[in-house]
Amino acid sequence: MPSAQVHNTVNLAALVGGLALGWTTGLVHLEPCVPFAVGFLFSTLLLSPDLDLAASVRVDARKNWGVLGALWMPFGRLVKHRGVTHTFVRGPVVLLAYLGVLLSVLAGLGWLVVQGLELKVPVVRVEGVWVGWWMTGLLTAHGLHLVLDGYRPWVWRRW
Repeated sequence: MPSAQVHNTVNLAALVGGLALGWTTGLVHLEPCVPFAVGFLFSTLLLSPDLDLAASVRVDARKNWGVLGALWMPFGRLVKHRGVTHTFVRGPVVLLAYLGVLLSVLAGLGWLVVQGLELKVPVVRVEGVWVGWWMTGLLTAHGLHLVLDGYRPWVWRRW
């Protein structure tokens, strides 16, 4: 299996090469490139399928979270390596669900602080099309990671 550095290098080369090829041929428009690239980079650098090792090994994705990387340690204890996170659709869903729970708890704590300090918090709106392209980038990077690990998308139990 490739190392984290190989995974990251291949993913980044595929992103740059794919966008450059699409841009020069006119197949890719600028508007979806940004959210796609952000989702792709997020998956490559922060939401790697190898976060299932976060409890026992200091994986790059956990290191990239900085001090928040410790929050992925319980996840590493909950799932086995090369289990559900190494599937093409269920893996990203489980990783995003865990991240959603973490963010909800942190947002709840943040809300209590904001209420106590009576601060004004700006509301951020995200367009649905942006989310769709972001998810496409995330799933593409996740799938490329799995293909490099030797998993094939035509094996249905890997979905």
